[in-house]
Amino acid sequence: MKAKALHPPIDRMLLAELASRDVGGRAQFWRKQMHKGWSNFTSEDYESTIDVIQHVTGGTLWKIEKHWLGPTESQPDAPLCR
Repeated sequence: MKAKALHPPIDRMLLAELASRDVGGRAQFWRKQMHKGWSNFTSEDYESTIDVIQHVTGGTLWKIEKHWLGPTESQPDAPLCR
């Protein structure tokens, strides 16, 4: 099913949260990816990150969203987008 392939942005906020919660016992991996930064990922970095997300979510990528802190959650004073 295509919905299983959907996922939130793999940004520093998500990677930091995954590292701090040691999601899947992979804190070191998440921290390494966070320090590299999504915009600096090679295709291999992207593939390995997606592979780990698939592993920790049982193959349903969108489930990782519960760890993603959107702008309004991570920055309480940020204006809401409407």
